[in-house]
Amino acid sequence: MDCPPLVETKHCRIDCPTCVLGALEYGECNPSCSNTGTGTRRVTRNSKNLTLEDGTVLEMCVVPPIIEICTPPCCPVDCQMTAWSGWSACVDGVKSRTRSVLHYDTCGGAKCPVCRLEKDVCVSPVLPGECEFGEACEEGVGSA
Repeated sequence: MDCPPLVETKHCRIDCPTCVLGALEYGECNPSCSNTGTGTRRVTRNSKNLTLEDGTVLEMCVVPPIIEICTPPCCPVDCQMTAWSGWSACVDGVKSRTRSVLHYDTCGGAKCPVCRLEKDVCVSPVLPGECEFGEACEEGVGSA
């Protein structure tokens, strides 16, 4: 009496544990970038037929695509700065203004400018009771 085969192979189209499956193909993660969380992508199986050495052509099983969770790369965010403040009062021939960072750059966005303090020369007004630069004063009162 002959023994039955130890392994039995059956080719089928779907929902069969022994069907011939192609390689997995992964779609792009959607969204393509995100700074808040996860995305999804479509995963399918290659559906090209397989030809055996004896010339027999096996049809690949048609497996429905699945949707899986993926982590998209972060989106570039540019640095954001406040507007320049108004110019300060002229003190000793110098006035200045400033600006601040609202949001630093992330994920390859445009870098923040280094300059956050700007100075310029100016003419200081002569206040009553002060001497102008380089002027001699008598009894602490400048000449006008």
